[in-house]
Order: sequence, then C-alpha cells, then structure tokens
Amino acid sequence: ARKEGRNGEAMICINPGGEETWSKLVSAHGQPNCPLVVLNNAYSTSYDLGNKKGFEEVYYLKRISKGWVYRAFPGPWEAYLEKPDGTVELLQSYKTKPTLR
Repeated sequence: ARKEGRNGEAMICINPGGEETWSKLVSAHGQPNCPLVVLNNAYSTSYDLGNKKGFEEVYYLKRISKGWVYRAFPGPWEAYLEKPDGTVELLQSYKTKPTLR
C-alpha cells in the first residue's frame, strides 16, 4: 500500500476484471477506509447477483431472464419484469441483496 496517504481519497477502477483482483487493487493503491468504486465491470466470477467478496454494490443493473435487477444506493434492490411492449413493472423490492434461483 502507499505509504504517503492522503485523506478523503477514493479509488475508481474502470473494468478491473473479476472480483478476485479487487482486494489486490485496494492493497496496492488504497488506504484504510478508502472507498473503491468499480465501473462497468463486465466480468463476473458468479452467475448470482453481484460479487462474492463482500464489496457492497452501490449502483447495480443486471439483465436476467424476462427482466432486470436494479439497485441505487441507499435504496432497495428491485426486481423488474420486462413486458412484451417494452415497459417494465416492479415485481418486488428487497432490503438485502436477493439471490437468483
């Protein structure tokens, strides 16, 4: 980790690869309590929602069969059904990240 820390920094990583590399990024470039923002992470090591390393998803949108799962922090996780006419209907809101079944 960097020795000469600066207060108030955040790390922003664009398409960093699978979440197994995220801890390495934090270790190499981060500081204690430094937020890590991952944008456009096209690669996932899970078929479920989000990551398995304990990082919190703040903005999240994933296409699933016949709909979408969406979250915008601090709001809930939301499951939407995409109708044949292209509109969407909110099916359910979740306080915690749901699992795909």
